Amino acid sequence: VREIPTEGTVVFDPRGERSARKYFDEHMSGPVGIVIGPEGGLTEEEVALFKERGASIVTTGQTILRAETAAFAALTLGCRR
Repeated sequence: VREIPTEGTVVFDPRGERSARKYFDEHMSGPVGIVIGPEGGLTEEEVALFKERGASIVTTGQTILRAETAAFAALTLGCRR
């Protein structure tokens, strides 16, 4: 986590502060990095470190997606310009 550039990084986590759809609707003016955790999710410490370094923490709501499905959902949301 410490080695990932976090400016413009979006972390998908069920504990996210805002919806992924709303984030991408408001912030799609340039490149974005997307972080999707492993099966079982990111730890609270990992999410806190991303947040501390300036990443945006977003959620897809109450739906918990498998890692490979989450990647496609993130790309779909990010490509809706």
